[in-house]
Amino acid sequence: VLSIHVFKSLQLDFVGFSHEYGFECIRELHKWGDPRIAVPILVVLVLIRILIRCIKAEYSPRAVVLWLWFVAWLATLFPVSGLVKVGTFVSDRIVVASTVSYSILLGYFLCQWTIATPTTTRKEEESVSAKKPVTRQRISYLRLGGVVLLLSFMWYRVHRRSLEWMDWKPLMLSSLKSCPRSAKSNLEISKLYSGADFRARNLTKAQWHLERAESIDPTYCDVHFQLAQIHGQQQEFPEMEKRMAKSLLCPFNMHGSMELWKRYWEEVAPKSPEANARLQGYQELINKAITTETDLQEKGRPQWMGGTLNDDEIDALY
Repeated sequence: VLSIHVFKSLQLDFVGFSHEYGFECIRELHKWGDPRIAVPILVVLVLIRILIRCIKAEYSPRAVVLWLWFVAWLATLFPVSGLVKVGTFVSDRIVVASTVSYSILLGYFLCQWTIATPTTTRKEEESVSAKKPVTRQRISYLRLGGVVLLLSFMWYRVHRRSLEWMDWKPLMLSSLKSCPRSAKSNLEISKLYSGADFRARNLTKAQWHLERAESIDPTYCDVHFQLAQIHGQQQEFPEMEKRMAKSLLCPFNMHGSMELWKRYWEEVAPKSPEANARLQGYQELINKAITTETDLQEKGRPQWMGGTLNDDEIDALY
């Protein structure tokens, strides 16, 4: 991941934006035969080469300063290196490839490349002058044009990404594009199609993204609350009841699920003895799941992870 950020600063993006949020977006390296190992190895070789260049320069002030600038830039990538455990929120916002030190380095090398002229002998200069080639000044202009194109490309990427950050819709779409197996991104996109944007309302597509999120990470309990609302809009009430019951045991949207649960059963249970019996059955299953989860916590589980309901036991209520 650190190497990916290094190459991103050089305008070489192998993954895409928002990959930090993707589940299995960047799969782990388990063996040296993985071809992706060439990326960090290349970064290490470049560092060694720069170090050797500085040593051969006999520690000239300019070489030492350039080396310190380069190391200072790498230090800004430290939070995402994995050497110290930090939260995704922290590491993603501390890691900024185009830092001041990197900008100074890039500006220095571009300046040297733009104004540098090839060394030639006097005989070569006379030969070149006789053939009237493109002058060195024109070559400098062409190089300067290349620098302008590079800066324009960098500006375009920053501008486009800034616009994506200003609206959650393009931000989630960019994340989903980079990491199709992101359960979180599939969940957020489903909200767009389920009613967050009435112009893009498509319950079938919203349900597809939620079911895909559930298939990616079966423990991702946030999907139940969203699916319950979609089934309710489609008047598929048995499926809605199942999803509501499961969402009640999810610690991340328990409050909203409880409100929906109360409103639904206050409307349905008094009108039908069968519905009231199902409510009683659901309450027993939920209490059983809570007891099981409490026992697991007492045995060493670090935090409340949400209980689970058995599908066969739920189907027996109908």
